Amino acid sequence: MHIMPLAEAFQKQAKRMVLKIYLPGIEQSVFEALKEILQKHQGECPVFFELETPHASRVTMRSVETQEVDPSEKLIKTIEELLGENTVQIDY
Repeated sequence: MHIMPLAEAFQKQAKRMVLKIYLPGIEQSVFEALKEILQKHQGECPVFFELETPHASRVTMRSVETQEVDPSEKLIKTIEELLGENTVQIDY
């Protein structure tokens, strides 16, 4: 029997990470910083982007550049510092 910390167990059970991005007013530098953050946390969890426009239109897509990450608490905190609170959703 293998025992692991709860946080690690949640990381391994994550089916996908969804980053919610409100497009108006977002600068290119934010996307560049996000790309760099995601590349530093590569793993096995697919990353999707939920892009929202001012008229409440939403599209969820996957990037060809950012494939999969390790959905750690540190990564989530770093992304939310960049994009804002409640912008990261983990689906199990």
